[in-house]
Amino acid sequence: MSLQSIIVRYVDEQLDAIEKHPRMWGPDLCVELQYLQLLEFRAIALRPAHELSNPRAVLDAFTRFLASEFSGAPPVPLSALLAKEHREGELAKLLRAFREQLTSDMVAESVPPPSGIHPTAVAERRQALPEQQPLPRLSRRPVLRSAA
Repeated sequence: MSLQSIIVRYVDEQLDAIEKHPRMWGPDLCVELQYLQLLEFRAIALRPAHELSNPRAVLDAFTRFLASEFSGAPPVPLSALLAKEHREGELAKLLRAFREQLTSDMVAESVPPPSGIHPTAVAERRQALPEQQPLPRLSRRPVLRSAA
């Protein structure tokens, strides 16, 4: 399993957990911001070149989503819009709707290996280095100090 797929799976699990029990993750504004940041992590894992060239891509998409859901509303957080309309219980449902809209358009880029390093190059370099003494390991045993 690639690092990219591990990150995407982890982020998706966290998003699912937030949707299932949003109150466990804090006040609505905190939930909203955590959710958006997780979507940004998911986006950069799937399409790093696109996200690096446009770091506001997820936030801009969210702004467009809010404008379509709340026409004429000022540019404020979703949690504030819901509180104003006494619809706080819809936060998870609307975040999920945005996630579905965003991820349906998100396709993974093929990511080349970093700096063109061949996978065996690190092992070959390590073998060429002189042998070194291992660092001492930390112990979990308490250190007894003598009473002086």
